[in-house]
Amino acid sequence: MPEYQIGDVLISKETPIEDIKVGDDVSYLGKAGTFKNKVVTHRVIKVETDVDGNHMFHTKGIANLVADPVVYESQIYGVVKQKAVILSFVYKCVSTPTGMFLFIGIPILYVIGSEILSFMLEKEEERRKKLKEQKDKERQDKEKTEKVEAKTETKENQKKNEKETKKTKTTKKTTKK
Repeated sequence: MPEYQIGDVLISKETPIEDIKVGDDVSYLGKAGTFKNKVVTHRVIKVETDVDGNHMFHTKGIANLVADPVVYESQIYGVVKQKAVILSFVYKCVSTPTGMFLFIGIPILYVIGSEILSFMLEKEEERRKKLKEQKDKERQDKEKTEKVEAKTETKENQKKNEKETKKTKTTKKTTKK
């Protein structure tokens, strides 16, 4: 059984070409056949050097029966150092429709929903503030009106009292005579 599954997230490190040896797992960019333009991670089974001193690697997937096309040093990204287990799990989950919905869809819906809720709460707060201001103004207007009415009533009562006092004085004067 292969150490790495399709979809695993692997951490590779650039390594000097001359340090790559048989048994290392390397990540490289495929240039031929079904590997063309794909990042491939396979095990080195043989290392050769051409007449110009360039390294050529023969690689093969652990579960494969046939070796890969020759890999030249310019194709090598690096030697695999470890498998990122958590990132591999997340990647495999997100690559399914259900996982995509759980990891991407729900957070997006949450953000949109919270923005809508914030907007609605802000508008409600503005409406309540305007309503309070309106009620405060009505109360102030009512208090002013009541004060004016009270002053008017007081003046009227004073005038009445003055008239009654004058009447009483006049009546007392006439009764004394």
